[in-house]
Amino acid sequence: MMAHEIGFNVPAVVITNDIRSARQITQVDQAIGKPLRQAVLAGERERVIFTKRLDTLDDGQARAMALTPFIVQAEVVKKYDVRVTVVGERLFATAIWLQEHSETEVDWRQGSRPDLRHEKINLPVEIERQCLELVSRLGLRYGAIDLICDRQGKLWFLEINPNGQWAWIENLTGYPIASAIVDNLVGISHG
Repeated sequence: MMAHEIGFNVPAVVITNDIRSARQITQVDQAIGKPLRQAVLAGERERVIFTKRLDTLDDGQARAMALTPFIVQAEVVKKYDVRVTVVGERLFATAIWLQEHSETEVDWRQGSRPDLRHEKINLPVEIERQCLELVSRLGLRYGAIDLICDRQGKLWFLEINPNGQWAWIENLTGYPIASAIVDNLVGISHG
């Protein structure tokens, strides 16, 4: 995994639809499960699948798990989540204080919390370097990187999304992300 090569802390993770592979994570630590790609289930009632803590996996679940791959990851006990929005060489880091509310403890997108606290933060220089390197090595000009800050203050890499949402971050923090995107598109450099 490129993030690990760059030096990010990465929790144990497997993408699988096989119960034996999933158990390699769940039998060692508390684990979470999340959709690999599509988080919306269509049908009579459309539903969104959020990241959830996984209970013990029993053999009766093997057939259902075989239907589609999903992500199984060792759970990092969070102090807060971090969304790092990278635009060219500019970086905007935001702490999302999901631990302040029980319904957002595992996944900040769950629940209806318009009061979820978002805070501008400065990342350690090495983490900033890693974020910029990851975006560059992937050949991107934009990336939304999700990190976790654990209770000891250690940052853990979760994922990068090349088209991750950013407008709500700008609205809640005042970061000039839209301007950075426009500047990047027209080739204006900020030093």
